[in-house]
Amino acid sequence: MGRTALLKVPEDLPQFCGALGIPLIEVPNWYAAFRRTVARKAAPVEEPMEAQETSLMSNHLTDSSCTHLASGIRNNRTLRTLDLSRNNLEGPHFRDLMDALTTSRIDHLLLMSNHLTDNSCHHLASGIGNNKTLRTLNLSGNNLEGPHFRDLMEAMTTSRIEELLLSHNHLTDSSCPHLASGIRNIQTLRTLILSGNNLEGPHFKDLMEALTTIQIEELQIVNKNLSREEKRELKKLGKLRPGLKISL
Repeated sequence: MGRTALLKVPEDLPQFCGALGIPLIEVPNWYAAFRRTVARKAAPVEEPMEAQETSLMSNHLTDSSCTHLASGIRNNRTLRTLDLSRNNLEGPHFRDLMDALTTSRIDHLLLMSNHLTDNSCHHLASGIGNNKTLRTLNLSGNNLEGPHFRDLMEAMTTSRIEELLLSHNHLTDSSCPHLASGIRNIQTLRTLILSGNNLEGPHFKDLMEALTTIQIEELQIVNKNLSREEKRELKKLGKLRPGLKISL
């Protein structure tokens, strides 16, 4: 009856040949190469890193890009800072972008100079009001004055925004009650930028009353149209709040 032997790995080849009483046979070093290949395939594959900061500033993006932007935001769970400044995102699809914001983890959103109008405030309100991670919102250089600005400020009362930039937005005295109501109820607000608007008028006092009740640390309200009395009230606020930095 013939002898049998089991070759498990090439390293056992001498013992294998001896057991069978046959000369030692050299075999190509395929096994070592095979082990290296298996090791490479078994090694964990590194996933491509998702960006934490993305800047698409000054890219001529329009409303039609918002759907694609929304898809990108939904598929990136690490994105924290998104800069879309100096584009032209005003339009019906801006809503898609704001819907995506509600499920994102973005904490810095820059939408400066995007030709956004009062019509966008409702969509902004929906996105901001349902996002709990947003800390900085830059809407400077748009045109948000109008009846829907109220929706935006109401939505901010449920946010955790710390920095709110609304400079050069064509805001007038009629926006002051909405500003006042909003900032009074944003418990986390620390920086408020309102420079370059046109806030002087009878309702400016509503804004002043709200400013005396909140714990902001920086207020920029550089506006050449403010009256002497309004500037005096702001300076008085600075004396009442020594830790408050006011730029007039």
